[in-house]
Amino acid sequence: MATTAEKSRPALDAALGGWKAGKTEAELKGQSPPVYLIDADFKRGAKLVDYKVEGDGKPHGTGFRYDVSLTIDGGKGAKKVAYRVVTEPNTAISREDD
Repeated sequence: MATTAEKSRPALDAALGGWKAGKTEAELKGQSPPVYLIDADFKRGAKLVDYKVEGDGKPHGTGFRYDVSLTIDGGKGAKKVAYRVVTEPNTAISREDD
């Protein structure tokens, strides 16, 4: 089942907001509903200082694709990445450039 912008954008914000707040992978998975963030920087423990979602996102397969600017502690300014968000059967956010 395909997701919608109304479901996918809050899921993206929950994942990135959780990362920015210092939540661990286990804490994100323990939320209701569980959130699975697939991102190499997150997995290696990098600190997310800030993020900005660029635009409204676009349908991409059964999910939505969002362009996001990430500012990671120790990085050299913001970097642009893309995330694919699906909400069925689970909420999963995966960085497409990893």
